[in-house]
Amino acid sequence: LAFCGRALRHVEVKLSNGDSGEILVRSDAMMARYWRNIKASKDILVDGWLATGDLAKIDDDGFVYILDRKNDMIVTGGENVYPREVEDVLAGHSAVAEVAVFDRPHERWVQEVVAAIVLRPGSYVEEHEIVSYAKGRLAHYKCPKEIYFVETLPRNGAGKVLRKTLRAMVSDGVMKFVKKDQEHG
Repeated sequence: LAFCGRALRHVEVKLSNGDSGEILVRSDAMMARYWRNIKASKDILVDGWLATGDLAKIDDDGFVYILDRKNDMIVTGGENVYPREVEDVLAGHSAVAEVAVFDRPHERWVQEVVAAIVLRPGSYVEEHEIVSYAKGRLAHYKCPKEIYFVETLPRNGAGKVLRKTLRAMVSDGVMKFVKKDQEHG
């Protein structure tokens, strides 16, 4: 699903950081600027290239593979974590119906990885089982430090998970960490 094709004819595509990085595009058909928003225009238009906000890699044949959104990337202890990679692993657990991975501020590591999980109907799993599952498939720093079991994930009108809302729910105490074994006695 991360594969998104090759550049169209008359469109140049490159990455901001060599082998993987933000997708930059240039074309005669691209936007000139944001309407009445000079700052936003300067943020995404640099030396004739448009910064898309998508992080990707490009293979030797020119095929582009989306890794994640730039503003969703988690930096923990100086390491980059793509939420999509962690979500793909956690989604492989038989008890997981839906998952969203996001960051939470951390005193020492700047950010840490946490996950909100919707369980499949009739499923039961404890946090440590999900974390163990992740540790068997991911580098330690990519594994969630806490799991929030939720009924639903907040989404926008297009169905995209709202990580910003999840972060706010955790920081505001709306979404609390609950150990599944405590819920079920």
